[in-house]
Amino acid sequence: MFDEEPIPVSEQSIYIGSSQQMTVSSNNDFLEFTDVTVPVTQSENPDQIVQDAINYVNLHGGFTEKYQLYGYGSDRTNVEEDEYARFRLVEDGVPVLDSSNDGYINVTRSYNEVISNYTRPLYTLGRFQSELASSEQLPHGERVWESIGEDREEITDVRVGYTIHREQGITETISFEPEWYVLLNNVWQPIDFGSEEDSYGLE
Repeated sequence: MFDEEPIPVSEQSIYIGSSQQMTVSSNNDFLEFTDVTVPVTQSENPDQIVQDAINYVNLHGGFTEKYQLYGYGSDRTNVEEDEYARFRLVEDGVPVLDSSNDGYINVTRSYNEVISNYTRPLYTLGRFQSELASSEQLPHGERVWESIGEDREEITDVRVGYTIHREQGITETISFEPEWYVLLNNVWQPIDFGSEEDSYGLE
């Protein structure tokens, strides 16, 4: 990924080039790569980010699990500039929607085909014992509707998604817990059915 030999900073798992930086988490299960070489401009073909992202991932680690495209377009914080494609881990047809770094691959493109940011998990589920909480009983739709609150027009999607839990024992176990999620301001948030502090019942 680097244009030149990076300088490792082992204490922090950071590798630095002249205009590029890669950070690896302390337990070596998540990576973020940033390239600030080229100024950001809008691409003429916004759909091209999807193919560029797929090609980039395949060249740098590949889709090691069952990932599906779950959004692409302009970055919500900088609408006229960055373009992104996000792929979410899917198990039994249900996507991982929690906010941790465990469940998605994100590719951001700046000038044409230049990838400026790349974040992804480094683990593979084959290394762990994975458990699906298939017997989990979720609240029915009426309760979901009530928990969302009155200002429902601010929410653009509601669906069941997995939250990942990791437990370290003799072997590390990854469990997938189903929860109701809402898409609010382009961010998936779990519904907290026990909270009455806000109109959405969100965590």
